[in-house]
This record gives sequence, C-alpha cells and structure tokens, in this order.
Amino acid sequence: MSILFFIAVIAGLLDTLAGGGGLITVPALILSGVPPLTALGTNKLQGSIGTATATYMMIKSSKISWSGIKSLMLPAFIGAAIGTIAVQFINTDILSYIIPVVLLFIAVYFLISPSLTQNNEEPKLSSRKYKYGVIPLIGYYDGMFGPGTGSFFTLSGIACRGQDILTSTAMAKPLNFSTNLASLIIFLLAGHIAWIVGILMMIGQIIGAWIGSHCLFKINPTYLRGVVVLMCSGMLIKYAHSMGWIDFM
Repeated sequence: MSILFFIAVIAGLLDTLAGGGGLITVPALILSGVPPLTALGTNKLQGSIGTATATYMMIKSSKISWSGIKSLMLPAFIGAAIGTIAVQFINTDILSYIIPVVLLFIAVYFLISPSLTQNNEEPKLSSRKYKYGVIPLIGYYDGMFGPGTGSFFTLSGIACRGQDILTSTAMAKPLNFSTNLASLIIFLLAGHIAWIVGILMMIGQIIGAWIGSHCLFKINPTYLRGVVVLMCSGMLIKYAHSMGWIDFM
C-alpha cells in the first residue's frame, strides 16, 4: 500500500499542475487488484481531498474568484451525479479501452494546439452554452469514468472560453472538486469504497496538491504543457504494456 501512497502524492501534484491525476491512480488501483467499480469509488475518495486542497489554495491565494466559479460548480455536480449513477449499470470491462483513448486524445491536443499559451483570446462559445452544455458533459464523463477530467476542464476553458492555460488550470480545480464530490456521494451510497487504501491515498493527495498549488503560478506555461504531454504519453505506454498490447522485450 506504500506504493499507492506515493502514487497519490504524484497524482495530487500532477492533478494540480496539469490535471489527469486519475490517469495514474485508477490504473494503479485496478492493477493492484481492486475491482473496477471499487477502484473508481476509491479514486473519488482520495481525489476529492486532493481537489479540495487545491481549490482552497487557489481561492486563498486569490488565483481564482469564488463568485466567478461557484455558478459553474452546480452544473458540473449534476452532470457527475448522473454519470456516476449510469456507471453502476454498465460493463466495467470497457474501462480497459477508454483509458488509452482518453490518454491519446489529451496528449495529442496539448501537443499540436498552437493556442494553449496565448492569453485573452476571443471566446468561441458563450458563457451560457459553456455552463449548461460543456461543463455538465465533462461532469458526466467524470461520473461515468473520470481519469483526465481535470485536463478536460482545462482544455475546455482554453478552447471554448479563450482562457490562458494557467487561469484555466486554476479554474479546473473547483470544477473537478465538485464532480468528485458528486461521484463520491453516489459511490458511498453504493458501497464501492476501499476505505483503508482510500484514506492512505487521501493523505498522499493532500501532500501532492499542497506542493502543486505552490508551484502552479511559478511554472512556465510551456513547461506545464510539456508535463501534460509527458504524463499522458508515459501512462499510455505503461498501460498498453500492462494490457499486453506492446512488449518491451
């Protein structure tokens, strides 16, 4: 379990800096023998405390405005709650195929998009369409599956609202906390939580998120973009190897 603790520290750090910590924790939990639904539920338990810590640090340091983000959190919460209810009734074997697709999509987008480090671009989507269309959809994905949600919130803020990467990454934290909380409530009611592992990973998440919150606005956006690409690429290779799709030998 000590390995899962250190994985949670790294995931909390990466989740705060670039999103996608669940891309590390969910496969790690599944590969350690935790059943898929319990892995998703336990991931929400430890992930919630990580995103809560990051959200607190962002608001405390005035990197984001509570009045500017709170209206987006309810649609995210509702979308995640619906997605979490839906996942209780599907074949969890499909997770093996969703993970690499999500990893590849995020890595390619952040690698080839020329606009990720630009500031004050014209929004391509109205605030209303973003709030009631994009945000609940990402929330639904988080409830249904989850890994990469922070990256998707970051990506959506850049692509749809013209935000710079640092602002969008900061705003992704409370949105991700809202979706994690909604999913956690459903998983708690369904009894899909591995408590000992989850609490241990929660401690790791707090440490990682605290470190990441102090580094976020000091890091060069180009480096942050590189962190996303490297994290996704590395996990894609590792996961493909664990599934027997590639052989290093």
